[in-house]
Amino acid sequence: MGKNKNKGKKGIPEIVEKPLTTNTGKTYADVCSKFKEALSIKEDVVETPGPSVSCLTLPDYRIFEQPNFGRFTVIEDLAEYYPTEKMKMAQEYGFGRNSLAQNDNTIEDYLNTNELTTNNVRKIFQMLIQIEDLHTMLQYCYVYLENVVVTKNEKYITFYINVPSNINIDEILNPIMDEVVFVPLMSRAVSQHQLSYPVDLLSHHPHESLGGDVQFFREVGLLDKLVGKIAYVECSNPRFDTTKTYDIIFRSRRMHVRYQHRALELLNDVRRAYLFPNINPYKQEQKRNIKLQIINRQISENPEQLQAVQQIVGGANPYAPYIVVGPPGTGKTTTIVEAILQLYINRPQCRILITASTNSACDTIALKLGEQFDNNPLLRKLSSQRSGVNFMGRPKPPTDMLRVFSKSLCKKDMKYVSRTILEHSNYCKREYKSPSVEVLQKYNIIIVTLVTMGRLRTGTTGDWPFTHVFIDEAGATMETEALIALTSVNTKNCRVILSGDTKQLGPVVMSPKAAELGLKYSLMERLLERNLYAVNTDGTYDYTLQTRLRRNFRSHPAIVNIYNHLYYDNELLAKVNLDNLLNCKNLQILKNKNFPVLFLSVYGKVGRSSTSCSSLNTLEIDVLIGTIKQLRAKPGDIGVISPYKLQCTHIKQKLKEKNIQGVEVGTVELFQGREKPIIIASFVKSFCNLGFTADEKRLNVVLSRAQSLLILIGNPQTLQQSEDFVYIINKCKSMDNYTNNVL
Repeated sequence: MGKNKNKGKKGIPEIVEKPLTTNTGKTYADVCSKFKEALSIKEDVVETPGPSVSCLTLPDYRIFEQPNFGRFTVIEDLAEYYPTEKMKMAQEYGFGRNSLAQNDNTIEDYLNTNELTTNNVRKIFQMLIQIEDLHTMLQYCYVYLENVVVTKNEKYITFYINVPSNINIDEILNPIMDEVVFVPLMSRAVSQHQLSYPVDLLSHHPHESLGGDVQFFREVGLLDKLVGKIAYVECSNPRFDTTKTYDIIFRSRRMHVRYQHRALELLNDVRRAYLFPNINPYKQEQKRNIKLQIINRQISENPEQLQAVQQIVGGANPYAPYIVVGPPGTGKTTTIVEAILQLYINRPQCRILITASTNSACDTIALKLGEQFDNNPLLRKLSSQRSGVNFMGRPKPPTDMLRVFSKSLCKKDMKYVSRTILEHSNYCKREYKSPSVEVLQKYNIIIVTLVTMGRLRTGTTGDWPFTHVFIDEAGATMETEALIALTSVNTKNCRVILSGDTKQLGPVVMSPKAAELGLKYSLMERLLERNLYAVNTDGTYDYTLQTRLRRNFRSHPAIVNIYNHLYYDNELLAKVNLDNLLNCKNLQILKNKNFPVLFLSVYGKVGRSSTSCSSLNTLEIDVLIGTIKQLRAKPGDIGVISPYKLQCTHIKQKLKEKNIQGVEVGTVELFQGREKPIIIASFVKSFCNLGFTADEKRLNVVLSRAQSLLILIGNPQTLQQSEDFVYIINKCKSMDNYTNNVL
């Protein structure tokens, strides 16, 4: 989103605008008819990591005594922040340049320069969020149902979702998160509600607040689950009439979007200056060599990790965010955990917020911190001394760390969340507890997702008293998401630390137009493009602003060297202990035992599902299954990655048919931040365009997950449309680990 982004281009390329419709007085029937007639399959949908439950083992957990958490109270109501009429009109024209820039010089200038500044940041992000919001809202319009018969028991209203076969409801609806509106036919008939735009269908309607008027009252419930095409909706209204038919509207509660809009409103002059640093008056020489009793001794032997910890504990830069760049396998999480623990030990007055866009990222740090608090004598002692919360006889000494789960996550299956995390959380006696602001502010360490932090922000009229904010996986976080945390604190008194890797998967943006116009760039990526964060030709940089980890302790040097050459300018150092890796010397499949990277060429055909835009390649699946059998490795040591959900589904089915259990299969998104001794990748695309398979960040994730052995399966003719694949294939050929035409 910075100046360097579209080199050689003058602004955003012009898009030919074509009205989607000229009718601005649509009725319910018109809209419904339009959706069903105009629906078409779009590009392959990327699997989105939603609010996930971290699979950190220990399925059986104890039921702990209930802490005295109080109760969270909302003080500042959150506005709806519906898209403006202007933006809804722009959607009708495909969000073309003229429709976006109409009567707005700020947006027009941005479209010409593609440069984000302190002056335009709020308006540009408001535009981008609305484009993303409208894109998502329109998907819900595709599942608008008419004249539906419903049934009801004590807990649920149930009904069948009758939509065309080319609409995949699993890619649109989000159980636990979405609302369902039951529209009585009388309400539709008498409301005379004209829809100017399709998404108006999803807006709150006056009949939702009628209360006792059962003829017109629109019941609103929470979508609890989907079983096939059967929807289960929570409803406690004993008077709900199942003898009538209803029109049914599904809609998102849009909480994440609303929190982002609220953050932009809170983006004052001081915060804007903090996000666009131009000079660095900060000097930290006197604090750089602060003496620390390092808990993880390996950090003492790693100059970059030690530097990061010392900078953060000694006093991170107050004029700009401090960035820890952590390429694959370089110990980014270990570094952040050590810095947090050292702050806790050496700065008793610290109040630390740890946040990320996903639950899995939060749980990873929570687990490592919890293990230290449970087992380190010094931390146990300090935690017991400092705790100001009555835990009413919990079995372990109290700590000043709390993992705050959202209510929606607690309603899901929590059995895969580590017991260690649960002991330090607001999930008590298998129930969600909503801690009050007063209780939360007594903790030294709070761990929440950015969306949950948005909710906590509504519980106070002022800033939260955090002294440090850690945003993990910041390279995969939209800047507007990061602002939820940054606008919850006083940046003059709070130090912000961003950690991640901008060369791996970036933020998940569903709208291609919003992504194109800049929403796909993270705050971390934008800052690293600024001159203040530049790396000099000799590899040096301003250590008061950043640390760049370089020592890889995960993977075999031959594997590291591939993605090091392609994406990291050969800055990484392979430091893994080879004795800790799997021994591949006895593998018949590997001709060159010293180069554990193998390319298997397969010339298959690409297939598609009638209900999805995803792809599969059955020939590659057959080769993959045969390869797993030939390896004779422990199934738990093997991870299978494919860019396409449909391919993953068919691989899982085939493994089940062959009674091969324990092999983990998933998309690139699932494996980001993960590792396996053996990774097998199936790229699917064959005799066609590569699509997002050629994306550098996605390929980097695939290449960097393997510790001991990396096997790549694909059509070399197709894959070599990408220069990165040309390098990989030629490397495998030169090392005699290329097998041609496997089947």
